[in-house]
Amino acid sequence: MWSVLSKAGTVGHTVLTATERYFEPAADVILRVPSLVLLDYLWRFEVDKTLLWGAAQVDDKFGVFNTIIVISLLLQAAAVLLLPLEYVVRLYMHYISAAVLVLANQFSFYHVSSEAALPAAPGLTAYFRLVPVWQIWAGAGGGAAVGADAAAAAAQVEFLRRQMAAIAVHLTAAVTVIVLLDVEDTRRRVSLLANALPVVALMASMASGSELLLLHNCACAVTIINCLTWLLGCAPACLAYYQQLYLKYYFHATQVYGAAGTLRQLIATLFVPRLQLAYWLCLVLTQGYYFAYVPESVPSVRGEWYIVLLSAVASATASPISLAGFCAAVAYGSWWAVRALAWLLRVRPAEHSGWVEAATALVLACYVDLIHLAVPARLAVMAVLLFVALTSTAQVAYDVAEAAVLSLSASGSRRVGRHARVVLVCLLLAALPVWLTVLLCRLFERDLWILLVTSSALTLAVQALGLLTVYAVFLYDALRREPWRHLDDVVYCTRAAAGAAQTLVALLVVAAGVWETSRGGGSWGNAAVLLAHCYFHIWRRLRDGWGQLALRRTVARTAAALPEASPELLRRYGDVCAICYCAMSEARRLPCRHLFHAACLRRWLFVQVKCPLCQAEIVEAEKPPQEPAPAQEQTQAAADEAAPAEGAEKPTVETTEAAAEVTGGRPGPVAAGDAAASLADVPYCPLNCPRVPMLEGPRPAAGAAGCPVGAVRRATETSRRSPAAGEGH
Repeated sequence: MWSVLSKAGTVGHTVLTATERYFEPAADVILRVPSLVLLDYLWRFEVDKTLLWGAAQVDDKFGVFNTIIVISLLLQAAAVLLLPLEYVVRLYMHYISAAVLVLANQFSFYHVSSEAALPAAPGLTAYFRLVPVWQIWAGAGGGAAVGADAAAAAAQVEFLRRQMAAIAVHLTAAVTVIVLLDVEDTRRRVSLLANALPVVALMASMASGSELLLLHNCACAVTIINCLTWLLGCAPACLAYYQQLYLKYYFHATQVYGAAGTLRQLIATLFVPRLQLAYWLCLVLTQGYYFAYVPESVPSVRGEWYIVLLSAVASATASPISLAGFCAAVAYGSWWAVRALAWLLRVRPAEHSGWVEAATALVLACYVDLIHLAVPARLAVMAVLLFVALTSTAQVAYDVAEAAVLSLSASGSRRVGRHARVVLVCLLLAALPVWLTVLLCRLFERDLWILLVTSSALTLAVQALGLLTVYAVFLYDALRREPWRHLDDVVYCTRAAAGAAQTLVALLVVAAGVWETSRGGGSWGNAAVLLAHCYFHIWRRLRDGWGQLALRRTVARTAAALPEASPELLRRYGDVCAICYCAMSEARRLPCRHLFHAACLRRWLFVQVKCPLCQAEIVEAEKPPQEPAPAQEQTQAAADEAAPAEGAEKPTVETTEAAAEVTGGRPGPVAAGDAAASLADVPYCPLNCPRVPMLEGPRPAAGAAGCPVGAVRRATETSRRSPAAGEGH
């Protein structure tokens, strides 16, 4: 069939692709779920106690039979879990064929027993003398017989209908087995019709009463022998596959990966998250249906939907297999929740798999021995586990929402839909932890462990409120005509207030734990948990907060030490801030002569203490600047030095503007006499500076006749180094 589809063009290729992507994974999960059902049943009902080595059945005469049955079931379940999908399908074909043969045998027994209880009927020869063949299904003989023969004809018609229906059932069963198992031997095909032998004998008036039961037993024996010979014929294929398993999981894996690698491979084969999830969902849905239609089964608080849900989850998670399914459900639920939130906010989803929450739930469940608890205690523990998983998922969702808020502030989007979604998510993250905390406090008494669990939820609510406040601040800044100079300070204060509120919640939890310990309710475990809580939620937050405050103070001092740019310099600079791309009405000047907004520069200094454009180090000046020469003398010396020699090209206004363009400034048109004054602030020759890209063409030497900027630089340095420069004026 697959070869035909592969040659069918586009439609066949589409069918094959859909089969590989959807049908085969779904079939792989569905066909393996019954093995988990069987293993879970054996665990829940403690079938091991009925075996020969079980404590309850030492003298039981059925111990051997029970042992054989249980071992065979375990082998079948392991085979379904470990076999590839192709072999699993073949195994299910054998299961279905065996079920069809059993049903055919049971039907034959029922039919023979009912016919043996009826009076003997005449054979086919007597029947065809009463009713023509073409009127068998037309009625009870019709006009073929009258008087006393009419009743006999009707009985014969009914008798023949029953026998033909029985033959049709046996024929259908035989054809089904032949198709499923692909039986090619003609003798084996004919032997599958052995259950129809009593029917044929009854129609031929060759047997009746107990003779029919004897023929039925003979037909049953023939079917059993046929099945045994078929299984013996399949034994070589089974042995070959088990040899492959040995080479895969023992010999090859042990030699290549070692014992640990073999164990990991076996666990990866047995633990398939999709399979565990499908089985656990089936259990939960079954228990939920039972609780919904049998209200007396709900343990407490009848009418509350969350109690019904928790009861279904607690009742379903009662074995190691169902516990693995619960962990898989936690992982997949967390992953899907984060992905859906990222899609809703139109941001890149976080690198979140959900297995951290699943591992946390597994560790807590193993710590309290969840599967061996009674249902009420298991319900309480399950509520705590779900609360922890939801809180952890909400924390990841908070990170996604924070990324969405920052992207909105950076892009300046004015789409109402995006802003509304961000606000709704922030409100949900602020309200959901509070609601879960109230719900958990209603179900349980408030002790140290409940406070520890709920403190993380309250901390998340505080973070969400802080994020909502930061979003409001960003929105206010976006609506202003000019950039808000104090935006960074307000955001920092908002985040600092949220951090202080989180530290206060942690301090309250520690105070409650100390108070409970002082009343005699403490233990070494509680003390260890309190110490860990103090370290992670108090000490580390205080340390990080103090580090950020010290960094801000250092940055503020560095920015305040930089000189302010004069309005004249800003007018001659004539450019926007290279950080925020906004016009500059006030700015700070770096040692490399680049200008930036003071607020933008403070934000940049948090990243690195270098100029954003030329990467020059930004350091505070330790020595006071030397008093420069008077401006008139500098201008005259620069003009004299810049005068070209005889025959040299005289510098023009365009040359001056090109040099100013290279330095980063964009002065307007200036006169030739002001060229030296406008270039006096240039610390290096722009045509010979290692920090500035060289202009196209040959690179002239510094101070050459064709380089007016170099001449100005030489005159400036000479005037600054001359001790009598100020005295001679």
